[in-house]
Amino acid sequence: MRKLRLLFLASLAVLISSCANASASTPAMWHCFDEGWCSRMSPFVDQGKAVLAAEYTDTGARLATFCPKARNLGFDAILKKRNLGAWRRSC
Repeated sequence: MRKLRLLFLASLAVLISSCANASASTPAMWHCFDEGWCSRMSPFVDQGKAVLAAEYTDTGARLATFCPKARNLGFDAILKKRNLGAWRRSC
């Protein structure tokens, strides 16, 4: 689990550092509302890029909680089940 978290954090660092790169595509984030780091992606929105946040039902995430936050940050957001099947709810 520690290695997976380190890999995730390294990927996050790459995403953040690419904010200055005009060719960076749409970033996608997992658990940012649950873990409290979504605001770190604001530079992408500031550059006019679309940002997708995905939260998962097994963390207790609720649309009523994170959708208003996503709207305030200028993100698109979805709620998914961990099995990553077709089921999803969008803000």
